[in-house]
Amino acid sequence: MKIKKRTGFKNEIITVIPEKILKKLSTHPLMKNLYPTDIGFFPNAEYHYRKRRQGAAESILIYCIKGKGFVQVKQEKQQIKKGEIILIPAGLPHSYGTLIKESWSIYWVHFRGNNAQFYPEIKADNNLKINQVAPENAAIIVKLFRQLSTTFENGFTINNLIYASQLLGHLLALIYYPPVKLTKKLNENSYVEQTINYFQTHLDQTITLKKLADYNNLSASHLSRIFKEETGYSPIDFFIHLKIKKACQLLDMTNLSIKAIAARLGYSDQYYFSRIFKKIMNLPPSKYRKLEKG
Repeated sequence: MKIKKRTGFKNEIITVIPEKILKKLSTHPLMKNLYPTDIGFFPNAEYHYRKRRQGAAESILIYCIKGKGFVQVKQEKQQIKKGEIILIPAGLPHSYGTLIKESWSIYWVHFRGNNAQFYPEIKADNNLKINQVAPENAAIIVKLFRQLSTTFENGFTINNLIYASQLLGHLLALIYYPPVKLTKKLNENSYVEQTINYFQTHLDQTITLKKLADYNNLSASHLSRIFKEETGYSPIDFFIHLKIKKACQLLDMTNLSIKAIAARLGYSDQYYFSRIFKKIMNLPPSKYRKLEKG
């Protein structure tokens, strides 16, 4: 039961979930935190324009895969082109559309939920954050949008609604919180990536912040700032967590003594290692090993 509204764009796809069903979604334990309300695809859309003086009741995600257009908040107009994504928070007055003599092809989704407000919002300068989709993620993002667009072809069943909700979470996570991947390009993200790569190959050592800064040819304060912005941890705290993660693997997969595991991870004092382990895992290594897992 797909619902379409005509906008004049050839081969458009629009699905609107009825408000009566949305009310149920807002209380369902598996959907109330994040769920789509409208989903669509406009290919080669000319003279496309939307203006909402009071904003929308939902957050709006727009992904341009061809051509270019604009999004305007207050007096600030930002151009959106191929490969870029923008999110307009609920309640924010805005307008968007194609530029004169231009067209764009866009996937879009409106969404609500308890967690919708926590995705990127307007910045202090009244501009919205424009995200450039990494080339390696473009195909899967398009695939996720297409899956969202076709989910309700057989009706608004509970399975379809839950599936769309989870799919939307996957889509937003891939756009705004992609997993760190190793690259060779020297930008701020790659300093974080190469630091993590360094950690992985030096888990048996003690590493200082100065040594990490020298390795990256950055100041200690600069490295600490960009690392915490990207991961939520200071470099040394992150390194310790990696050590403890490795310790968990060794406790689970080997018969090595706790002393031997501590030594493998650069801790000469097994009791100090056990204190660090307990601080992070909330129980000592000996009790962790006895836990039934899986």
